[in-house]
Amino acid sequence: MSINTYSISAEGNVFLSPHFQVKEFAAAGSDKVLIDTALVDMLENIYAQLELSKMIITSGFRTTTTGSFHEKGQAADLNCWRGAVRLQGPEILCAAEVCGAAGIGWIAGSATSRAGVHIDTRPSRYWFDEAQNDKSIQSLQGVSSWWDFNMGAVFNALKPARAETPVSTSLPPNIYPLPVRLLRSGDTGDDVKWLQAALNAVLNGAAGAVDGIFGLKTEAAVRAFQQSHGLAVDGIAGPLTLGALYAAPTVTGAAVIYTVQQGDTLSAIAQRFTGAGSRWGELYNLPENKVVIGDNPNLLQIGQRLTLPAEWGGGS
Repeated sequence: MSINTYSISAEGNVFLSPHFQVKEFAAAGSDKVLIDTALVDMLENIYAQLELSKMIITSGFRTTTTGSFHEKGQAADLNCWRGAVRLQGPEILCAAEVCGAAGIGWIAGSATSRAGVHIDTRPSRYWFDEAQNDKSIQSLQGVSSWWDFNMGAVFNALKPARAETPVSTSLPPNIYPLPVRLLRSGDTGDDVKWLQAALNAVLNGAAGAVDGIFGLKTEAAVRAFQQSHGLAVDGIAGPLTLGALYAAPTVTGAAVIYTVQQGDTLSAIAQRFTGAGSRWGELYNLPENKVVIGDNPNLLQIGQRLTLPAEWGGGS
C-alpha cells in the first residue's frame, strides 16, 4: 500500500492507470486528493474481471472527519457499465470478492436500483450492506461470501411463480461445484460443467455436451436463458444469471426438482407454487422429500433438492 498526495489543479489529468485519472478521486472544494495505489490496482482488476466499458467513481477522497477510509484515500464508491447495461450490485460485489478486496459494501441506493458498491483497502475483511444499517452480511445471513449471499436472499425474487411444465428427459444430476466467478466464452473447468448441466436441466438439453468448455452452444443457451428470465442478454454468466439459474425449477426425468433457497420454509414453497401455504404437508409427505429433509419439517437447509408433487406441476 502506498498513499500518494496529488494536486487537482496541477495533476488532475494525470493517468494513474489505463482507466483512471487523478481528478476522478477528487473531493468537492479541495485541491488536495489522497489516493492509495492499491485501490487503483483493485479497481483495474474489477474493471477487467467484469469486462467493463465504463466505471464511474461517484465518491473517492473525502475531506470529512468521520474516520472513513475515504478520508485516507483508501476507498471509492462506484457504478459500472458493460456496454449500455448498467450492472447491479451483485455482479460488482462478487467481482470484488474474486479480486480479493478486503472492504466491500453494498450502497443502499434507490428502491429500484442498487448499482452502487463501496470498495476499500482496509487490511482485514469487512463486508457490509447499507440497506441493512451497515451490518455485515455474515451477521445478517449467516454466510461469509457475497456469492452465497446473492445466491440465497437476492435471487428469491427471480423464482418463477409456478413450476414449468415437466418434460421427459434422461439428464444426469448436476454434481459439479457452483461457480464462484463470472463465466464467459472461452472459460473451462468444472464450474462450466455446472453451468452447462444447469442450463440443460432448465432448457431441456440446450447447452449440449457437459464438457466444461464454454463454447458457442453454451453461450447461446446462456443468452436464451437470460432472454426468458428478463436479464441483460450478454452471454456472460455472472451472479445475476447464475443465481436465477440456481433458483429455477429444473426438469429431471418426469419430476420438477426445487432447490431450497435462503429463508425458505415448506409453507413458503407451498404458497409460491399453489397459493396455499397450508398445503406444505403434501410436499413433506412425498417419500423422497422425507429422505432429504429428515424427521423435522422445520429444518430445511439451503441447497436441498425437493421433488414437487405432481398436482403442483411436478410431473407424475
